[in-house]
Amino acid sequence: PPSQSELIKMYTNTTQDEVPQVRRISASNLKELILSCTPKQIESDMLTLFQTLSKDEQDSVRLMSVENCIALTQVLPKNNVGGFLLDYIKAVAEDKSWRMRFMLADKIIELSENLEKSMVIQDLAPFFAKFLTDEESEVRTAAAAKVAEFCKFLDPETVTEKIMPGINKLSTDTFVYVRKALAENLLQICPYLGGSQTSQ
Repeated sequence: PPSQSELIKMYTNTTQDEVPQVRRISASNLKELILSCTPKQIESDMLTLFQTLSKDEQDSVRLMSVENCIALTQVLPKNNVGGFLLDYIKAVAEDKSWRMRFMLADKIIELSENLEKSMVIQDLAPFFAKFLTDEESEVRTAAAAKVAEFCKFLDPETVTEKIMPGINKLSTDTFVYVRKALAENLLQICPYLGGSQTSQ
C-alpha cells in the first residue's frame, strides 16, 4: 500500500490541478490532512501546501484556507505561528473578495482561541476593527455577530480604542441585519469594558 508520504505527493498534484473545482476539493480536505500529519510533515509539506492554496487565483479555493489556517494553529506551537500567520491574515483582511473577509470575520473566534493573547490584541484586533466598518454589509454582519465573543480575548483598552468606534457606527448602519446582529451582542460587551465606558 502507498505510504503516507506517497499519498501526500499525490494530494499535492491535485492542489495544482488546472480545474478550480478539483483544487477547491483539495483545499477543503487539507485541514484533515494537517491534523493527521506529524510535526515534521507539517513543517516540510503542509505549510507549503497551505501557502499555495491560500494564494490561488480562485476565491472559491482561497475560502477554504481560513479553516486550514485554524487547523495549523491547532497543531503548531503558539510561538511558531507568528510569521506565516500574520502575512496570511493580512492578505485575507485586505482581499478584494468580500467572501474572504467574511470568512475570516466569521471564524475569528476559532482562530483567536489558538493564539497567544498578545498576538490577538496586537495583530487580530486591528483587522477585526476594519471588518466592523467594511464596505460589504455581509462582512459587517459577521463581525457584529462575533464582536462580544471576540472582546473576551482583549483588554479593556483595546476594546475601547479599537472596537468601540466601529460599534458606534454599526448602531446606525443602514442594513437591518447588521443592526440586528449588533443588538443581539451589544450588552454582552459590557464585562470587557472599563467602568467609565460602560456608563457612557
